[in-house]
Amino acid sequence: MTIASTASEIEYSGDGSSTVFAIPFPFDTSADLRVYLTDSDGNPAILSSGFSVTGGGGSTGSLTMTTAPAVGETLTILDDPERTQPVDYVANDAFPAETHEAALDRCTRLSKRLYQLIQQCLRVSDGDPSRGSGATLPTVASRKGKFLRFNSSTGAVEVADVSTTVGAISQSIIAALLYPQSTGEAAAGATPTDYSGTYVDVLRFGATGDGSTDDSASVQRALDVSLLTGQRVHFPSRNRNGQTVYRCNGVRVYANTHVTADHGVIIEKNGGAAFTNIFNATSTLGTATALTANGTKGASSVVVTSNSGLSVGQLVLIRDATYKFSTSGRNLELNEIDGIAGTTITLRNRLIGNYATASTAELVPVTTPARKIKFENVQCRVPSGGTGGAFYFQEAYDCDVVNSGCVGMEDQGGVQTWRSAYIRIRGGRYADGQNQSTAGKGYGISFGEASHHCQAIGVQTTNVRENAFGANVRHSQFIDCIAVGSYDNGFNSHANGVEDCDVVNCSVYSSRSFGFVAGFTGSNAADKRIRFINCRSYDSGSYGFWTGADVGRENEDIEFIDCVAIRPGVTSGNNYGFLISRCTRPKVINPRVIGSSANERAGGIFEVCTDAYLKGGEVRDVTSGWGWIHQQCTGVTIEGLRIQDVGSNQGVYGPATASTKVVVRNCRVNNDTPFTKNSGDIVEGIEYDTKRQSNRGAASSVADGGTITHGLVSTPTNVRCTTSVAGEFVSVTSVGGSTFTVAIKKHDNTAGTSQTVHWEAEV
Repeated sequence: MTIASTASEIEYSGDGSSTVFAIPFPFDTSADLRVYLTDSDGNPAILSSGFSVTGGGGSTGSLTMTTAPAVGETLTILDDPERTQPVDYVANDAFPAETHEAALDRCTRLSKRLYQLIQQCLRVSDGDPSRGSGATLPTVASRKGKFLRFNSSTGAVEVADVSTTVGAISQSIIAALLYPQSTGEAAAGATPTDYSGTYVDVLRFGATGDGSTDDSASVQRALDVSLLTGQRVHFPSRNRNGQTVYRCNGVRVYANTHVTADHGVIIEKNGGAAFTNIFNATSTLGTATALTANGTKGASSVVVTSNSGLSVGQLVLIRDATYKFSTSGRNLELNEIDGIAGTTITLRNRLIGNYATASTAELVPVTTPARKIKFENVQCRVPSGGTGGAFYFQEAYDCDVVNSGCVGMEDQGGVQTWRSAYIRIRGGRYADGQNQSTAGKGYGISFGEASHHCQAIGVQTTNVRENAFGANVRHSQFIDCIAVGSYDNGFNSHANGVEDCDVVNCSVYSSRSFGFVAGFTGSNAADKRIRFINCRSYDSGSYGFWTGADVGRENEDIEFIDCVAIRPGVTSGNNYGFLISRCTRPKVINPRVIGSSANERAGGIFEVCTDAYLKGGEVRDVTSGWGWIHQQCTGVTIEGLRIQDVGSNQGVYGPATASTKVVVRNCRVNNDTPFTKNSGDIVEGIEYDTKRQSNRGAASSVADGGTITHGLVSTPTNVRCTTSVAGEFVSVTSVGGSTFTVAIKKHDNTAGTSQTVHWEAEV
């Protein structure tokens, strides 16, 4: 049989349904086949089971998979004959041509396989003088802890020490770019300054840290050197017992840079226009290539017009020309290239959005990426009357801000992200934002403009405007954070298409407006799937928790889980612990509202909602309002809510603008008018008086046969009294709906002394 010179292998792309795959090349047995299944991330796995083979015996055949390869997976089948010679020639026996040809075919297939393996290796070309012994690896003992290089004279393979060689390379780069020498100096053997220490010290590059000199150029020079050497950039203290102030603005931080500072060091913004920042981690974008097919949410690859200029590991921006509103909130995300097969680009992470070719979907390479940048223990300040912030990330990826902070930011946040991903802020304090009016900025932490997978963990903000998710921000979180004295709100999703974001274990103290917000009136797009989990609002000026929107832009799936509002509405009237407005499928699980203000209208309200749901929780001490209100809703379920001490108003109230499809069940209300039941409402399992209702006091000047007002909503079942005069006794003789009567006696059963009686009553 004739054996083709082409490689005996074939690849198939999985489609989730096909299980039978042709083997177009000859093979002997299934043992001679090597089968690989490569996942969507490009990781191959050799298969020893899960398939069956037909054909062979020197012919083609087919392979049947037990489970169809999924979309994104690749099935590879190749001929890999065992290195054996199975034909046994017997002396003086027949020499059949078929048997002989089969043996030669097997040898040819083995040769093809060996050639294929050689093609996958590094090789010395024919005629190269270094071939032979010169291309042989040094011994194990001599190459341990070293790396391979080629001799500068002979080109032969040799080993070299890593630190020595890299240090020499780094020094030569620094000398050439930052300390150029004249021909005469070079000939004289002049040596550049050695910067091979553990970090790049900004003082060694001309920074003063005197609090008045503009150190921007010197700091930038240190950052440039760090790009070459890989060393961290450090701001040292010049004053052991006080502050050292470096003044700079608008310095650019490159990939893989680690910036640190000593305790007591302040980096102060030195002038600059509005919307400028001290540190800028900003990427540079290359030329876009169009997508030839729609990018689909959840997909692990995209197809582009051309792969020119693209490489595995490269950071890319995937986007189209749609916006959540106007020219903000563009539909985009950052990702990494994990594999390239022609024009099919495999991505490290699955797409979180949809990208339409009809809307100019494209892939944009990031040519100078701001990635793997870290700020640690870096304290910044914007002086009074200044503008800008501290840490700005644009098209940045996989960066950290650790135990750092900023005071006095304006027009920006202390940390601001813009079209960035996987930015993590851990610890630190951001305080005293300037111009905190509704027209100003002064944010603490602001995740903005289509950023995704960002986190703020354990951060405290004090006297800032608010902490926010901005336009089209997705998959981001505030966790274990505290906001004190916010001008506006503590934490705000800020509407305009925020999706799949969480605020977890966060507390807001004395916010001027709301504690926690999802959505906004005046929004341009609905917020979706925002969750507030185990969050606490104390002494908010208005609502503790709020979600709202304009008509036609209703928010969706906003959840409040195990959240607490204590004393909401301390500065304005008609407020709620929870106001849930214009929302589809809102959920409030185990809320707690503890009031004390005359401004509180109710523990919470559902208004103009669809399929609103509340389960569990408690509302108490809303002495001038209702427990929970619903109005103009389609579908309301309230179950297991405990309401006590809401004055003379109703526990669950549906006003004249009634909701439809209302279910109220298994609630406990200690009120004479516990609920409103409109036509069609289902109300069941209600306990009108909670069994734990109790009161106590000290009634003065009570005489024998006197009465005491107990203040309970129904006749108490248990009343206990004690006297204040030694040797005298008190007993309860009758109990009514509003008072009870006592007898006060001496030991001889005569009337006792008028006195203060201490009492406790409960239902």
